[in-house]
Amino acid sequence: MEKKVSVIIPAYNAQKVVSYAIESALAQTLDDIEVIVVDDCSKDDTLALLNERFGDNDKVRIISQPQNGGVSMARNRGIQEAQGEYLAFMDSDDAMRPEMLEKMYAAAKEHDADVLHTTGFLVSTKNPIPDDISSLDPADYKPMILEKCEKGDEVSYAPQDIDERLAQWNDHKYHWSVWNKLFRKSFIEENEIRFDMCSMAEDMIFCFKALFFAQTYAVLPGQWYVYRISDGSLSRQKNTIQTVIKLTQNQIKAAEAVSRFMMSTDYFIQHPAERIKVIQKVCNSVDLFYLVPTLSQLTQPAVRESGAVSELFKQEYGEKGAFVEYLYWRLHELLEEQFSTAGPASDFDELFNKTEDASKQKQNETIG
Repeated sequence: MEKKVSVIIPAYNAQKVVSYAIESALAQTLDDIEVIVVDDCSKDDTLALLNERFGDNDKVRIISQPQNGGVSMARNRGIQEAQGEYLAFMDSDDAMRPEMLEKMYAAAKEHDADVLHTTGFLVSTKNPIPDDISSLDPADYKPMILEKCEKGDEVSYAPQDIDERLAQWNDHKYHWSVWNKLFRKSFIEENEIRFDMCSMAEDMIFCFKALFFAQTYAVLPGQWYVYRISDGSLSRQKNTIQTVIKLTQNQIKAAEAVSRFMMSTDYFIQHPAERIKVIQKVCNSVDLFYLVPTLSQLTQPAVRESGAVSELFKQEYGEKGAFVEYLYWRLHELLEEQFSTAGPASDFDELFNKTEDASKQKQNETIG
């Protein structure tokens, strides 16, 4: 029997917090939902905890991956198994406010949306943040706006014209997170939309594909998802040369993934300038959130002297590696300058908005 919404939660070494995420999904005021938790071969007791606490709950389906494959493969497994009319994605350390899915599902049905997109999220103002962030009072949440969107309470739509839609995406109007959206499952299947096997920007590319294909992409103002911002991947990054290499490798994988998708569509084959804009946007997200802060801490001279970046580009691009490395360092000098002079920002998306426009101009001067 089809459910209204399938909530897909990938979990890896999440025994401390995942039960709170699941409980917040089960507390939704929308009835007839299922929660699919995909354990990605956790090394801790995540799977045992899931089976003990939720093994007998008929709303929770626990799936154990045969081998560790990363968040993309775990989410794809969830899509494969889902029985919901719509799909929702959730991180294992976050939470949903009780009315989130009811409001989103009602809007998706009313507007017959392939994708229902909300415009923000909530973060805790309590420090330290409790393990159960859904237990906080409404006054303890700060609403955050994810993108450059119009003010108001009415549902709006992404334009039907694909050129206009892409221009708005490139201007950061449609944020790339998967957890602020509902996706009609039949739409996802018909267009063969899946997460690519990269560990950064995979959600951005998934959402980009959905935006490109959606007949009706509806935008509902509001913030109901609770994001554990201080405990996320940004704060866990270690500033080491190996981190720089890993980030750069993932940036290359993300660029390759979005390029493969675009070269499979007539529109992007016929519009090479738009392909370049999309690749720049995807690479910018990794740069501004991860690489630039890491390089700033380590200092570029120290990373250059290690020779690790040179070796990476030599392996990836052969005789062209030296030229790619030149562009890499030249671009990061300009990006780091923008990062350091952007001024105060209350959150990473605000910082992104402050730096991205100037960064695009710098890139065009460097690469164009």
